[in-house]
Amino acid sequence: MRDPRIDEFVERIGEVDSKGNPTRVADMARRVKDYLVEIEKLRSEVDIATRQVVYLAGREQAMVKNTQQFMATRISSVQQILGTYLNSTSTELNASAVAVEGTTIKRKKIIRRRRILRRR
Repeated sequence: MRDPRIDEFVERIGEVDSKGNPTRVADMARRVKDYLVEIEKLRSEVDIATRQVVYLAGREQAMVKNTQQFMATRISSVQQILGTYLNSTSTELNASAVAVEGTTIKRKKIIRRRRILRRR
């Protein structure tokens, strides 16, 4: 929204005195016109920045939501593990620990075999 007096003032850019020199009002009108151009550039930059802020705010909300979902999944997994642990007997826990150790050993052997084959 622009003051209509500005347009009336800018129209006086072409005024000259009796010697053909620009009047003081004409000089001021030229400066005002230059300022108006700068103001329009700044408004454009502000509009671009505002759109970027809105976009980034939306991305931030999406990231927060994804992080919360990830955390909820991890918490659920931990609770499930704890529930299994609390409901298991010591014999069952020892049996599962041995099974995990056996799996680890098998993986190490497979990896070592692959490395040996690669070297050949």
